[in-house]
Amino acid sequence: MNDSFMMLPVLVFSILALSSVSAFKTHVDHNSEMTETKRAKSGYNPEDFNKLVDSVLDACDSNGCDVQTKKCNVAHCIAVDGDNYDDNHGNILEIVGKFIKGSMETKDTRISHCVGPVCDFVDAVEYKVPGYISLRRNYDSGDPNTLYKISISTSEAKDACGAVFDALSAAGGPLSAGDLFGAIKVAVCQE
Repeated sequence: MNDSFMMLPVLVFSILALSSVSAFKTHVDHNSEMTETKRAKSGYNPEDFNKLVDSVLDACDSNGCDVQTKKCNVAHCIAVDGDNYDDNHGNILEIVGKFIKGSMETKDTRISHCVGPVCDFVDAVEYKVPGYISLRRNYDSGDPNTLYKISISTSEAKDACGAVFDALSAAGGPLSAGDLFGAIKVAVCQE
């Protein structure tokens, strides 16, 4: 196990939330299978993930999130299926968003791209987040209040750096920082 990543030590925990009328107990579960991706620092950052979380939750309404609710960016896709069982759901979307954002783990790394004996290296970040999260909130009496199921996967889209790697490699063959295309690639991928 890599010590650089802080694994969530508890798979299930509860939050007690008081409202003026009732108390809620919130259970959050996630699987141990992580969705992982590496992205060039110049092409993606944690704020991009946070914006994606906000975007997908903005598509929800007072009833919850339709099973078809899904948004993607260049690195991740997030699908949300959520049900609010009554009108007393308060800030549940805020709680869901904070938990998803807080589940993201990052670690600095490098991406290597080798074609034959020639390699280029780019500063990057490795992103890890649980592939599945469920958030269930019940009234103190045990009656259900809300249920949200979130799936997070990697996107097939390429960031600017990945697109440059592919396009220039196809056009010019093996690239190094010493040739014109390689210099362009290094400039784009390293800011």
